[in-house]
Amino acid sequence: VTFMIYTGFVHVQHEHAHPNLLSNPFKIHAITEQIKRSDLKNYKSSGLLSFELMLRSTILVDPVSQFYQSVFPSLLAFWNENISNDLVLILDDDRYFTTYWMDDDARETLQPILNVVFKKEALPKYWNKLYLTGYDRQQYSTLQLDTHSDKDILIMLDTDSPFIVMPTREDFVDDATNRVKLVASNIYGGDDRQHDWSVSCKLLFDDQFLIDGMTMLPQVYHRSTLINFRNFFTEVMRREYHQFVTQYMQRNPHYPGLGMDNEFDIEATSPLNNTDMDRTILYALHDPNSTLWSFDDAFMFFAQNFSNKPYSEYTLLMNYAYLYEHDKYEWHIDNWNIAGENTPHHRVAGHWKYAKPETEKSARITCCHLYFDHQLETLKHTDNAVFSFC
Repeated sequence: VTFMIYTGFVHVQHEHAHPNLLSNPFKIHAITEQIKRSDLKNYKSSGLLSFELMLRSTILVDPVSQFYQSVFPSLLAFWNENISNDLVLILDDDRYFTTYWMDDDARETLQPILNVVFKKEALPKYWNKLYLTGYDRQQYSTLQLDTHSDKDILIMLDTDSPFIVMPTREDFVDDATNRVKLVASNIYGGDDRQHDWSVSCKLLFDDQFLIDGMTMLPQVYHRSTLINFRNFFTEVMRREYHQFVTQYMQRNPHYPGLGMDNEFDIEATSPLNNTDMDRTILYALHDPNSTLWSFDDAFMFFAQNFSNKPYSEYTLLMNYAYLYEHDKYEWHIDNWNIAGENTPHHRVAGHWKYAKPETEKSARITCCHLYFDHQLETLKHTDNAVFSFC
């Protein structure tokens, strides 16, 4: 038996162990340094940055109806075509019915403002349908939106995030520095701001989980940040999986090894009544034809360990960006006491699931882009709730 110790884990060499899981004994610092070197070809630090407006969804009734009740009319009223002329809409490859999502009349209505570009995305071959949900599929896809665009900055919409004003370039980026403006909340702002997303973030970032990225949409990132996050995420989860495999083999000395468990019947298991979940995860993750540990593997292992949706792709990206790509962004974090990072930044869109309920109705009615600056100054003295929301 050979022991290799790194990043706090004890790794045990096993004769049936996945060969690639035992190599690359880097520390987190080494991971981020490698990412910095790779970033030189993905990050555009000078010159005018281009934008892409993007939305990942499916053909289910709820997201489609949300879009047409909120986002679609807000695009007609407020979208600034000088920022981007395209709306890239990614759907599931196995449910790629574009006319169901948007018929010709709707596309023609948007055409003077936005050209709708549909793209499809397939699931990984070994996607574990026993444990992974549609929510997981959306998260998996959103973290790879850069694969569907070559633009410098990705503007990520949700089906329930309508614009409430007409955005300008200055709302999203400082052209003098190419720093993208991120708006977020400090989760330590009180008990009512706590949620289970902190658990998944602490797995990746130890005890440094700081901020909640779901309180403000759209989310806006350098495309390079998504590329770098996936590299970081894949390596961290590779180590977690190696520890998982090692511990399973220690508890089950007769386990034949990854890809050799021919007696396991995955059809006999159920996520609601499964006495062998660890073995199910091992079975579902492994690709017998590959020795590589990919982002697909990393994500499936990560998601299967966080049931009931206690993670958010935006919060993961936000905290990665804050910790490892801080200088690429201009930070606007509420409930925050760090000078230069807590300056208020007005909202250009809402996220109605997480909006302040007492101001949602007022914001819909009063945040008119035609008189936005004037209204804010007026409302500051007449309606503090509306002013606070905007």
